[in-house]
Amino acid sequence: MEVVADDAVDGRPFCAGAVAISGLPPLNGFVSEWLVFLGLFDALNASGSPALAAVIAALSLAVTGALALACFIKVCGVVFLGAPRNEPARLAHECGELMRAPMIALAFVCVAIGLVPTLFWPAVAQAAAEWNPAWHEAIAPVSLPALGVFHLGFAVCALAAAGWLWHLAQKQGLRRALTWDCGYAAPTARMQYTAGSFAGIIGEWFSGISPAKAA
Repeated sequence: MEVVADDAVDGRPFCAGAVAISGLPPLNGFVSEWLVFLGLFDALNASGSPALAAVIAALSLAVTGALALACFIKVCGVVFLGAPRNEPARLAHECGELMRAPMIALAFVCVAIGLVPTLFWPAVAQAAAEWNPAWHEAIAPVSLPALGVFHLGFAVCALAAAGWLWHLAQKQGLRRALTWDCGYAAPTARMQYTAGSFAGIIGEWFSGISPAKAA
């Protein structure tokens, strides 16, 4: 089994933020999207234009999450994988612990909100009360505790799977090499994927509405 040889930059805090902002379980982004979807589903009980607007908003939110995931997969692949393309990139190194501490703390907060969302519900109600005071005593949705249990189970299963894969990799032997060698014995940076190759498929999907196409 081969992994990328570059350990100069730790991408774990960035990946945690990418998962959170893409709205994937078990982090805080999925909790916020779940609450928004619950509100939109309640609006579907209305008739006329509010229900139609809720349907459009729900579809738009789902598409936005999918595009955010595709965007950050591209970023993680281009930034943290493969060989450096120039000398400044080759000399890149991780920042100090004091600069990383805020990112790590925020990553832990993202995890905490995802695993125990009911603990943070009073803050959500207080923020909502600034717009409508009647919502200050709003009760948390019934599904919120169940979502926390689901996220906890999901996290346990993910950690168990990661541990099993790591054990399997150690058992079979782990060799450090370039992430994308394209079958060549001595690959170069020009042989690996680029940002354009990552975004190529998505660009083709939306080519009909892209600014360049319109121009």
